[in-house]
Amino acid sequence: MVGMWIQGSRSSQDSAKSLHFRLGTAIRSQRNQWDHSSLDPVRATHTSCPITTYQSVLLHVILSILMTRDFRAVDLGLRHCVPADEYDLLMALVQSCQRLGIFSYPDMLAQYHPDAPLKMIWVGVEEMKRFALALYKVAHMCTVMNTRETSREKLLTLADLSFPVPDSDEMWDHPGDDPEALPRVAAQNNRTENGDPKEWISTSYTILHDRRVNFNWI
Repeated sequence: MVGMWIQGSRSSQDSAKSLHFRLGTAIRSQRNQWDHSSLDPVRATHTSCPITTYQSVLLHVILSILMTRDFRAVDLGLRHCVPADEYDLLMALVQSCQRLGIFSYPDMLAQYHPDAPLKMIWVGVEEMKRFALALYKVAHMCTVMNTRETSREKLLTLADLSFPVPDSDEMWDHPGDDPEALPRVAAQNNRTENGDPKEWISTSYTILHDRRVNFNWI
């Protein structure tokens, strides 16, 4: 859908708009099934993350950004305006992910049974890391249309990202048809120590953020 829009031709963009509208309708009609922003904390610990659905919601918001003709920067953070209804979806997505622990490495691991295959856990955790970073980037660059809000407060900050950076693209993109190849690739890469909080992205917040400086650059 996003690729069709980026292609640039009139026909492909018309098709992208049609798919975008249909996906938006489906997302909103099923919101009670994926929006866990108000979920009780106790229930949240026993609720699995519908990562595929969340990826669809994020792609929908991304295309909304691309399709919005009004790209005025509203502050020095160069955030882009998006329609209020799309921003509402983005807020619900961010808050649902926070509630389900998608920005927390221990909670990512908790999505899987301890006896699950290590490769399956690694792939699942890496997928959540990359999704969480994509969501952070989109949330960081957006604000709601028709607002005078200029505060540096955002839906997400680096302090929320309690997980390490993803492992190498070489490992992530490696074909899975050779079960013995992945361990060799892993051994050749300097993998992050995921369980060490000192390696988590959130630790950079205290260094890079100063509340006295009202300027968005991270």
